Amino acid sequence: IIQQNIEAARRFGACDTVVPATDTIVASTDGQTIASIPDRRNYYQGQTPQSFLLDRLDQMLGSLSPEEDAILTDACKAFVLRGQQVALVNGDASNIKITYPADLRIAGALLGEPRA
Repeated sequence: IIQQNIEAARRFGACDTVVPATDTIVASTDGQTIASIPDRRNYYQGQTPQSFLLDRLDQMLGSLSPEEDAILTDACKAFVLRGQQVALVNGDASNIKITYPADLRIAGALLGEPRA
C-alpha cells in the first residue's frame, strides 16, 4: 500500500487509502429522519495512510478559511474543498482505525492478545 500511495501522490498530488463501504449510508438533515440513502457503490471508507506532495498539502491547508478549517475531518478534505483530485488507493478491511476504547479491544483480538 505504501508504494501505491507514493506513486499516486506523485501523479495526483494527494491520495487516500480506501475500502468500499459495506454499511448502508443514511443521510439526515435534521438528525431525526432519513433524507436520503445514497448508493453505497459510490462510497468508500477512508483509511490511512493518506499521502501528499508536501508543497501541495501546505498550499491547500494554508488556503482554508477558518470556517473550512473547522469542518476539516482529514487532510484530503482540504484538496476536495479546493476542487483538487485525490486519488484512491485500495486498502484492506483489516487496516482498522483506533478511535474509541472498543477499537483497542478489536485490535487486540486481531493480534491475538489475551483479554484483560
